[in-house]
Amino acid sequence: MGRFGFIILLILQTAISANSYKTYYPWESDSVLVAWVIDKFADTNASFIAVDKRKEKIGKKNSINSSNSKLRRTARFTAFEMALHHYKVENSCTNK
Repeated sequence: MGRFGFIILLILQTAISANSYKTYYPWESDSVLVAWVIDKFADTNASFIAVDKRKEKIGKKNSINSSNSKLRRTARFTAFEMALHHYKVENSCTNK
């Protein structure tokens, strides 16, 4: 495999391993913070997509702040707090 083939393989591997996370448009501040937690602490290769709620329903996997997401607002916690707990993030920046 030549240098060119190796580069193509690396690009394909990165594309396959990258996770795509979805939220509803327009982005809410809570959803932006969840995306920041994912990008900074959980999945640096993540991509983020906002979709129209009237045209597309977001599935459970890799969803942000939707009704069936594990990273959503509840009566007690913001989506950001849920993401911090889910990814076990605790540092001086996020504790403030």
